[in-house]
Amino acid sequence: CTLMIDTKSYSAITAAGASQSEDFTEYAFIADLFQKNVPYTIKLKLGYQQKVRTIQSVSIQSLNSVVLGTDISASPFEFLSIFIGLESCLYTFGSLTDSVSGTTNLLSFSNELPGSFLFNATVGASLDLDNLNN
Repeated sequence: CTLMIDTKSYSAITAAGASQSEDFTEYAFIADLFQKNVPYTIKLKLGYQQKVRTIQSVSIQSLNSVVLGTDISASPFEFLSIFIGLESCLYTFGSLTDSVSGTTNLLSFSNELPGSFLFNATVGASLDLDNLNN
């Protein structure tokens, strides 16, 4: 089992000269399900994610999500590992704050965009060149 905190930040100046920053914070609990001498592993994840976009320190957009995810990794050969993952938002909510007028509008994702679904999918492979000739 793992408790995790992940933070990422990105800042840029747009073509119009406005400053924009994006921050991502994730708190998660990850459980590894595995068995000895089996070439695959499964990870289950339950977490909370917060994404914040600030434009010119005036407009602040916040999107918060409770997520559930799984990662499956398989190693058919010693030198090759294949992985696939899916993360789905169980509940998403957010806010839009205008610091000039001092107003905050709470947003419910299901009400604002009915029929929409937030998810993150990953697929990949890892090749270990040290074990390639074995």
